[in-house]
Amino acid sequence: MATLANYSVSTSRNGASHNLTGYVQGFQQIARCQIGRASHFDAVITLSNQTGDFTPAEGGGTGTFANWEWFNSEIRISLVAGSGDHIFEGLVTDFRIVDDGVRSAVTLTCEDWLSVTQSNSFTVIEGGATTEQSPAGFIYAV
Repeated sequence: MATLANYSVSTSRNGASHNLTGYVQGFQQIARCQIGRASHFDAVITLSNQTGDFTPAEGGGTGTFANWEWFNSEIRISLVAGSGDHIFEGLVTDFRIVDDGVRSAVTLTCEDWLSVTQSNSFTVIEGGATTEQSPAGFIYAV
């Protein structure tokens, strides 16, 4: 984890959350900015699956994440240095396991919440009360 000493990577879904930082082998964040359009942010995160924690139950997995629904999960990459700043917050759009019999790794492809939902139109009616939610929590509420 020495390479990620300044970052924290976590996932959450339906009120349950897990810190993934100890599994992270590396991540890449991509930002595409276009004039007159909303920016688009992606993240690709590689996780070690040497312990089998990410092997799905359908494939015989019994680890921590065997029954985790990745495509309903929020991913958050944050700076650890007390600021609480998030450098990425989005939803998992792809989950891939690569296992060659010696090494096993999971690659999560994630997109920012606006990019994932922009093709679906929806109406939000605010009831006068102001509440603060994460983008993924907002999507689940809608």
